[in-house]
Amino acid sequence: MHIGEKIRQIRMMKNMKQSELVEGICSIAYLSRVENGKSKPSAQFIRAVCQKLGIAPEDISDDQSNKKKQRITNIINQYKKTRILNETDEYLLKLALFESHLLDTLINIYTILIRHYLADNKIKEAQHIFQLSQQSIPDEAPPDLAVEFFYYYLNCGNIFFATQDYIKATDYYERAERLSRWVGDKDLAILNYNLSLVKQHLSQDKTICLHYSQKCYELHKKLGNEVDLAKVLITQATQYNLNHKYNQAIKCLDQALEIVLRTENVNFLGMIEYNYGRAYQLKGEIETAIQHYETCLHLRNKIGADQPKVHTYRELVLIYMERKDLAKVDQYLKEGLRIAETHQQWYHYIEFCMFKAMLYKSHFKDQLYEKETQKLIELAVERNQLNLAKKMAHDLGRHYYEKNAYKKAADYYDMALKFEGNLHAPTTLADRES
Repeated sequence: MHIGEKIRQIRMMKNMKQSELVEGICSIAYLSRVENGKSKPSAQFIRAVCQKLGIAPEDISDDQSNKKKQRITNIINQYKKTRILNETDEYLLKLALFESHLLDTLINIYTILIRHYLADNKIKEAQHIFQLSQQSIPDEAPPDLAVEFFYYYLNCGNIFFATQDYIKATDYYERAERLSRWVGDKDLAILNYNLSLVKQHLSQDKTICLHYSQKCYELHKKLGNEVDLAKVLITQATQYNLNHKYNQAIKCLDQALEIVLRTENVNFLGMIEYNYGRAYQLKGEIETAIQHYETCLHLRNKIGADQPKVHTYRELVLIYMERKDLAKVDQYLKEGLRIAETHQQWYHYIEFCMFKAMLYKSHFKDQLYEKETQKLIELAVERNQLNLAKKMAHDLGRHYYEKNAYKKAADYYDMALKFEGNLHAPTTLADRES
């Protein structure tokens, strides 16, 4: 990458127009020639432009000296200690991706940038870095870079988890799992926690997610991390609910609440209230469940946590659909769709759209139900939400069967079987360990 292209890249990273950069320096036409590689910039021009961009001239030089490489190494080492990356260092790391560096340096840069953008909830930026990494990172981890690849895989999995592509997230987490013997208990606990969450979404046998969350619990207990213990207990409550062990779920929540109250970690209170609501909803104690859900929403609003409310809205939609309270259903559907679309939570977005389609069917608007469900199956496939695609294809097959449209019913049942076959996650713990 020539100097002009580096100037263009940094200018675009800073969302700076050409006119803003060249003001008081040169003409836009001259900058364009430099950025296109048609004019060689003078030393005076480079100094002036770099000052405007807030970088050092050596940051964009073609020099591959040890001094420049050492600076990149220092940025990597500093980030590993502090988890802080300032703007200038961020730009330097991004430019380094277009230069000649050893694999160990490259994979560290990719991992740092992905993690940095995920921490700032900049999902698109993280996805862009991931796509760049696919051009230079090999499929197999060299033995001498096992630790570096572990963190790369873990953070790649986090990208797909953030967009609810649990199939691809599982793929990368399982790659990290194969290298997990090289890392410490803290990072192993994080990986097991993440694996428990993706298995929770994909595995038919829900005991597999409890297997991973229990491993995570034991590691945090060994490390003495009380806050992390509370988080795992809340997750285990969700997973006990999925395994129809509602009293065990409530027991986990009681333990988590005790820790949270002792440590005064109020951020977990909303999670606890939501999971109490789920347990009581599944036990059939609906009024108690609604009280917990409403308390959860109040707590989320109090701390400005918008994104997690999508789960609570989902359950309230289901409750009020059952009660045929359409005003409440419409209220919670709108809020759920807004959050899911804003935060690219495609699983929840498609699921809320499914609920809308189901309302058409309940009002005997069969053609609307069929049309919307067919469109949603396509969207689910596009977003790699094959569990939802499978469910909708099966439901549509049953719908056509009840209407005596047997050929269409067979087509959609076949489609559901195809989606089932394309799901890569193991269905039982025995399959996982065989």
